[in-house]
Amino acid sequence: MQRNNPIELEERMVDKANKARLPLTANFELTPTCTLRCDMCFIQMSEQRMKQLGGLCSVDSWLDIASRLRSMSTLFILLTGGEPLLYPGFDRLYAELRKMGFILTINTNGMLIDESVCELFARYKPRRVNVTLYGASADTYRRLCHNAAGFEACLRGIRLLRQHGIDTKLNFSIVRQNKDDFPEMVRMAKELDVPVISNAYMFPVLRSGCPVRDIDAQRITPEEAAWYDVQGRMLQKGDDYNDYVLSMLYAIDHYTPSGNGLCVDCRAGRSSMWISWRQRVSPCIFMEDPGVDLSDTDIAQAWEQVSEAAANLPPLPQCTDCKLHPLCQVCYAGSQYEVKVRGNIDYICQMTHKEYDILQNQKAAILAAHKSDNPQ
Repeated sequence: MQRNNPIELEERMVDKANKARLPLTANFELTPTCTLRCDMCFIQMSEQRMKQLGGLCSVDSWLDIASRLRSMSTLFILLTGGEPLLYPGFDRLYAELRKMGFILTINTNGMLIDESVCELFARYKPRRVNVTLYGASADTYRRLCHNAAGFEACLRGIRLLRQHGIDTKLNFSIVRQNKDDFPEMVRMAKELDVPVISNAYMFPVLRSGCPVRDIDAQRITPEEAAWYDVQGRMLQKGDDYNDYVLSMLYAIDHYTPSGNGLCVDCRAGRSSMWISWRQRVSPCIFMEDPGVDLSDTDIAQAWEQVSEAAANLPPLPQCTDCKLHPLCQVCYAGSQYEVKVRGNIDYICQMTHKEYDILQNQKAAILAAHKSDNPQ
């Protein structure tokens, strides 16, 4: 008897949760503070500012929420920030959540991972630790993250995770200050023997209480973003990349636009929720509204209100007739912010059309190689 593929099993769980609007996943944003001050970060906040806004919620408060989520069918929890390992009581919170049966993932910049953290993770295994690498040198970290020590600390953390057998994945965020580091970052990932997810599209997100970024000063050009996005996909897919190219272009050729405008078609508010460090529930990290404060409402009621509001958001006029939707990274929240910050979604459109052109050229090369290998 063949065992179920874990990925396929999870996909079926997500599909059922989406249809039933059950919060299968909850994201706990433990703190807005961090050990880095990356120029493109939309949530960075000083400890002083954080305290002025009310300070962090207690471990017991998070555990109370988790206890209620467990009865609401939540299985997966992401612990993130800011830098979640800065959160006081992280060890206790993490251990108690695992004892409650939750499957945990951690997003971190890797700087605070030491022997004690790895021993905790070895004792109570996480599903995965996602470590963001921001460059290939201390100089890049100095210019981009304003902390040169972050580079070596991150590498040390990754090596410790690997030594303790912790499932680890690297995230690349590609911006102007680190784009030239990309080849070396790829080489380092291979040397460390960790998989990579690369992201070249930077959301122009605005978060209340946080500094306003000059997103155009950080983002690479749409054409560059398309190229780096393709490179990232090649890393992710590996030997299956050619199949991805052909299947994606097939999906585009056979895609029929709904004509109804852009709707919330991801997991946000359907099977996943975001809980901010101030314990405000919203559909995702990029959508503060619709949102409900847990100081006024029980988590079950908050989810019901947020989920219903997300389902009833009016379609946006963008993308109504575009056939490149299967390839495009635009989402409801992203479209809103692009229009709010830049007045349009041209950046995403230009990026997507360039990526489509790249895939078309790659398809031609794939078919030519196949013809060469299989002459008539």
